[in-house]
Amino acid sequence: MFSGSVPFVYTTERSPEFGLLVPPTLRGREASAYLSYVIEFYDHLPEYSIFVHAFPEQWHNDLFGPYTLNTLRNIRLQSVDAYGYVNLRCQHNPGCPTSVYPLSPSQADIENHDIRAYFSDAYQQIFNVTSDKVPGAIGNVCCGHCPRFEQCRCDVYGWCGPLPSGESLQAVIKPDPHDGSPT
Repeated sequence: MFSGSVPFVYTTERSPEFGLLVPPTLRGREASAYLSYVIEFYDHLPEYSIFVHAFPEQWHNDLFGPYTLNTLRNIRLQSVDAYGYVNLRCQHNPGCPTSVYPLSPSQADIENHDIRAYFSDAYQQIFNVTSDKVPGAIGNVCCGHCPRFEQCRCDVYGWCGPLPSGESLQAVIKPDPHDGSPT
């Protein structure tokens, strides 16, 4: 399904290996590499771009085991067409419903200079608000939004049931813009 794809391999290491692409900043972890790719190739982006970590095994890959290749082989591109973006991870942990507590970061986050220790300040600067407007808790699934787990599996990978409850789900498809019915 993905034969002919060209990988663009970025690194955020301070001493990069020869031949790897380097984003203009090393801040933001993998986000800097992903954003650099989008900006640099914006006028020539392929129909689908998939952002993954470089190692073949990742804890992010939850449905088909740790191997990214197994995850990529099972993506329903129809869900990407319908949503414009899908998260390859359907599990809610870590992140959903809540994973960041801006007003009370953990001691480990403070000691490790993790962004969560500075989240309140960042929130205030980004949204130009005072500290009393910073939410006490923020949640988001690792790598994307917080959809219902079963619906994510159905939409992204075609695993639509029946569920233990007997319910079967319908996978999302992009509606036909001409008549409003699905394509």
